[in-house]
Amino acid sequence: MPQPSGGPMRFRLWVLVTIVALAVTGCAGPTTWRGQPVGKAPGPTPSPAATAPPGPIPTASPTPLVARATPSPADITASPESRAAPGPQVDAVLAKSITEANEPTATATEFGDDAERVYVVLQTPLTGSDAIFRARWIAVNAEGIEPNKEVAASCAPPGTGCGVGDGKAGPKWVLWFDAPLGGFAPGEYRVDLELRCGITPQCSDAQSSLPFQVVPSLVAAGGAEQAIQVEGFNLAAAALGGRIASVTSQKNDDDRSAANLIDGYPVILTQPGGRNCRYSCGWFSAERQGDTREGHRALFPQDIIFSFHKKREATVHAVVIDTTPFEHWHPIELSPRHVEVWTSRTSPSEGFVKVAAVRIPRRHGIHLISFPSTPAKYVRVRILSNYGARNVWIGEITIIETPGDKSILSDAPRNLASSALGGVIVRFTSARDHSFAGSLIDGSTDIPLHARVPKGGWISTDARLPQEFVFAFRGDQVALIDRIVLNTAPDREETSSAVADPRNWPQQISVAVSTDNAFDGFQDVGQFTLQPRAGEQSFPINRRARFLKLRILRNFGGPYTALNEVKILEGAAPGYQSILQTSQAKLAAAVAAVPPVDETGVDIEKESNNGPAEANPLRLGRKTRGSIDPLGEEDHFTLTIPGSNRSVLTLGMEGRPYIRTSVSLTDQAGKAILSFNPDRVAGRHAEFSWLVNPGDYLVRLTEPPASIVLIWDTSGSMDPESVKNLEIAVEAYLEQVQPTERYNLIRFSGDYQEKDPVPVEVLLPEFTSDRTRLRTALAGKFFSRGATPFYDAVTKGIQLLENVSGNRAIVVMTDGIDTSSLLGKGKDEVRYAAFWQLLEKNRIRLYTIGLGNLMPLYLPTLGTSGTRFLGHAAMATTARSFFTSNPEELRAIYDRIAAELRTPSIYYLRPSLSPGLGTLAVTATGERLEPVAAPSQIELILDVSGSMKRAIEGRTRMDIAKDVMVQVIKELPDDARVALRFYGHRIREGRPGDCQDTELVFPFGKINKAAMINRVRALKALGTTPIAYTLRQVAKDFGSAPGEKLVILVTDGKEECGGSPSAVVSEMVAKGIKVRLNIVGFALAEAAVRQEMERVAGITGGKFYDAQNARALQQAIQQSLAIPYEVRDAAGVRVAGGLTGEAPVRVPEGIYTVTVRTAGTPIVVPNVRVRYQAFTKVALRKEGQQIGVRVVGP
Repeated sequence: MPQPSGGPMRFRLWVLVTIVALAVTGCAGPTTWRGQPVGKAPGPTPSPAATAPPGPIPTASPTPLVARATPSPADITASPESRAAPGPQVDAVLAKSITEANEPTATATEFGDDAERVYVVLQTPLTGSDAIFRARWIAVNAEGIEPNKEVAASCAPPGTGCGVGDGKAGPKWVLWFDAPLGGFAPGEYRVDLELRCGITPQCSDAQSSLPFQVVPSLVAAGGAEQAIQVEGFNLAAAALGGRIASVTSQKNDDDRSAANLIDGYPVILTQPGGRNCRYSCGWFSAERQGDTREGHRALFPQDIIFSFHKKREATVHAVVIDTTPFEHWHPIELSPRHVEVWTSRTSPSEGFVKVAAVRIPRRHGIHLISFPSTPAKYVRVRILSNYGARNVWIGEITIIETPGDKSILSDAPRNLASSALGGVIVRFTSARDHSFAGSLIDGSTDIPLHARVPKGGWISTDARLPQEFVFAFRGDQVALIDRIVLNTAPDREETSSAVADPRNWPQQISVAVSTDNAFDGFQDVGQFTLQPRAGEQSFPINRRARFLKLRILRNFGGPYTALNEVKILEGAAPGYQSILQTSQAKLAAAVAAVPPVDETGVDIEKESNNGPAEANPLRLGRKTRGSIDPLGEEDHFTLTIPGSNRSVLTLGMEGRPYIRTSVSLTDQAGKAILSFNPDRVAGRHAEFSWLVNPGDYLVRLTEPPASIVLIWDTSGSMDPESVKNLEIAVEAYLEQVQPTERYNLIRFSGDYQEKDPVPVEVLLPEFTSDRTRLRTALAGKFFSRGATPFYDAVTKGIQLLENVSGNRAIVVMTDGIDTSSLLGKGKDEVRYAAFWQLLEKNRIRLYTIGLGNLMPLYLPTLGTSGTRFLGHAAMATTARSFFTSNPEELRAIYDRIAAELRTPSIYYLRPSLSPGLGTLAVTATGERLEPVAAPSQIELILDVSGSMKRAIEGRTRMDIAKDVMVQVIKELPDDARVALRFYGHRIREGRPGDCQDTELVFPFGKINKAAMINRVRALKALGTTPIAYTLRQVAKDFGSAPGEKLVILVTDGKEECGGSPSAVVSEMVAKGIKVRLNIVGFALAEAAVRQEMERVAGITGGKFYDAQNARALQQAIQQSLAIPYEVRDAAGVRVAGGLTGEAPVRVPEGIYTVTVRTAGTPIVVPNVRVRYQAFTKVALRKEGQQIGVRVVGP
């Protein structure tokens, strides 16, 4: 059949008709009648008659027909066997509109996404026949719709109430497809047309299809990939002075108001794992009135008008709309569809000019609207339509300033700690119930984050100090920090009583900054004292930092510590770009980048050096680069230490992507001198120093096997698609296990009150490389049930690796923050703090994978989000973190982790010898430190012999000694265990028993200062000097008490009873009695006696102090109470030692561990660098109930 020029696509049906039967009443199949769409948002409610199901349609086997892709007619006939003679012709055409007579007025094969209906007009002489035309509307490949899904069905028998021309006689029948209230989705469609002949004799059923397209009426907004490239300040942000000037409607003026569009959060969850959206649920418009199409049209437009900081005019170039969903709260039908952007330079009500019009694609997420840079004082975002819901929802809107020389925010304070601007609290010490840590950075002193939360700030759980917080900034970037501002209490009546109590306010704080991670690289900025007043108090920082650590060292004596708000204000400097202007793409690239290694003058390893005979020379002072490739090989180097005396060798190591190489040093005889294993560090750089003898050495490097724990989430929040893709990813990962790897497996979910599932399940009894065993262990271990004991699962992984040497890593996947762990035995905040303590203690590399839309949401209880938490945990252990909302990407993520773990690493070695000595001192600064004031177990022995009657400076030695001893007792720590012994105080010299006259006046126990002082003041000089006998009793005085003991012996004479003090103390040392004897010689005249006393003290590692007058005596006793420290190399060999507060010691240049043997647990200070001809000080200071350590040096 010929087609009219320029006419629509048509098809023709040749039908044999021999009889006109009774009309039938409808179409078969579970479809929506009269052309209404299937499975879409409700449109106008049809009448009951229209929705009544039709009667059955007799069926016949259809003749298969093929639609033509071109707009030429398709000739369709019934099968020859059933055709008696040619019958009437049927033409069909797609149209945008029709007349009252059912004539097509705008035929087309393309329809705009704003069309309300698509028509098929059928021309046929079958009027009065019982034949039925049925149309099935198929979305072949349309946006947001499953491919080849039937989206609507319609039918057109004449005279049955199913067609437009109902009741009319004539040759035109019409079928149509009504757009959903949310409009047609752009894409490819087809309409499958079917003729059902019913009971008409000699008539064959027939089928054909017409393809058509729905095309967007507006250009699509960009996606997240484009949005993350945009640079400039977000001028709409309330935290930067942005405001909502007006809004057409909002569901309420609280958690669903337009103000939530500029608060910095698409949605806020009240607690980890929670399903409650509160405080900020985004913006909801008012609901439409009725579900008719007219009612839906009346909902629009929805206008939201924004102004900027101090209502200034700015130059803007982009708007970003965030429709990231929260669970079922935000179905896609709520999202905006057609959106315009207007700008005005005059007022919020006039002068607007349209600068952009876009279509928001039918998907959740980030949508970018770009336009040429435009000056604007006000910006109007106009929403013309949504995807069919009763109202509109948007999580967040940002308006981006065009970067340039002058920003309207150049003089505005920019609080980088604000959670609305990307600030988070990485870790904290404690938080009392409902006094969330996040309230410190919420940017407001007036708005609670939850209805149950008091209007106030953070409160500690108890009186313990210090309290510590570590803050990070947008994108975990290094920022220039100008100052920190603490708000001690908000000025309002509703404040929590604990926050309002001045006793609980911080009195002294310390600040440190790091550009590394949340554990390492912190450098002290200083200590600051706050005034006892409410309001803001500011302290200068002027440092660059990726992380800032705030420690509250002291409060004003309250039972808690409380703080309302912390601001960390960004600075400015020539060439510095604010991290709030930097694009997200640049931020992400900067964090992911591995720092480069300076390869200037680097020696390159020469293969083959797999054995000692092929060893390369390793040159002192030069860096050498190499690689263990393939895994399992060994690299060998020779190293010569010149000279004739022992010296300190420092070995600097670097690794990329991190240190995975073990190192051993052996001498010519094959004796191991030193060794290093990568389980000792979790970083990219390390330095170690050893005392070595001169000579030739062999350096051996290899990469030890990797022990890895794979952990995954099987909690109830894992949807079936996530479970399926996770299982595929883990199975594929384990199919590639190498012989150099050993694995164990853990799945986690459940509650400890329930038996099934086991909350944390270890799937293998030991680590293995056997792929078959690993594959078998996976069976039945992927499901979706129970709560999320994330912390406990990682804890179990750490326990499995605790005693494993070599390379260690954990790979953990979760779709939510912990909800049910026993770690910390407390609330969310307690578990969270305990988890960070666990990570810091163990430092096992932790790769993290976050899945799902819940992970990026901000959690005020913790002051962070799930993605930031996982990212910081990975960063702190020198691993990597991954996030996806699409479970199909899990396979690729596991592949990336596998590639990093299995790719041979690069190592760099730099050996160097100490050029000479530096000096090192350990001091206690500031307030008196009880643990450093004296050892925990002290025995004081005082000589009360007759010679103490002699006079010095007008007073007897006895009176001087008593006064000094009283002062010493007063200054001893209150919790010290002290014993007091006298000799020569009861029997006059020369009388029987005078050489056994020694008495333990106060046995070991908690010091009773008043009683001891009274006994000392009552003493009178009398007897002789039985030093050896007295020292022999000391071993009995200590009993079986563990730990080191200190004995301070004050005497003015030599042994007078024939004993040998040196023999006695040598015997004690030989028996393993840990005692340090300090001897204070008071007015000893003979040099030989002083030398003997020095020798006796030295046997125990103690010291002799010579005091010739009262002042010297007091100083000597105080010095004898000083805490000793030791300086040891990487092998634990003692290099030097001294006493706290005394003169510095001389130490060869190198990296050392300084151990201060305080009362109780020793203070261990690793990585103390001493440089040649430079001074290094280890300063101990009181920080609450703890001792803080600060290393000051080159």
